[in-house]
Amino acid sequence: MRKKTASFPTRLKKIWASVLSSNSRHWIFGGTGLVAGLLLGVMVGAGASTPVTPAASDSDITPDAGSAEVGFGSTDIETAVEDCGLTDAAGITIGDEGHSVSIQTIGEDNTYGAEVFEMACVLQGLDASDSVIARMDSTRALDGRQTGTWDDFEASWGYHPDDGINLVIEKVK
Repeated sequence: MRKKTASFPTRLKKIWASVLSSNSRHWIFGGTGLVAGLLLGVMVGAGASTPVTPAASDSDITPDAGSAEVGFGSTDIETAVEDCGLTDAAGITIGDEGHSVSIQTIGEDNTYGAEVFEMACVLQGLDASDSVIARMDSTRALDGRQTGTWDDFEASWGYHPDDGINLVIEKVK
């Protein structure tokens, strides 16, 4: 004799009834809220991380005639950052009127910052020596702050896997 099985709609009703029980309801609404929050966070984060800069031809911003600023790209450091397309990049800050740059890369815990290849592009644009790059590449968290020089530049850096690389390059001559 064959065992009688409930039809699909009947089984579905039983499953739905058990899902809607008071114990399961909290999990459903909590999970739905979690998923909605994650989706909203991703959408807002993606919108906030997209740089919005007007094109030069569309810009209504004009430099002040009395300003002493020469403009972006007038120093070796500014030129290297601009050539890499990183003028508005996260984790890259030009200072000292274009004579220094600070680069903070992302790490395991620090998700804000530059990618390592972006840092490498700036170093290449400044003709960093192979020996300084090799020392940066082999720096461990236990090594503390390190320094190196090449041509007219001095660099200091530290590394931790959680935080990434913190690099400062200064023009010294």
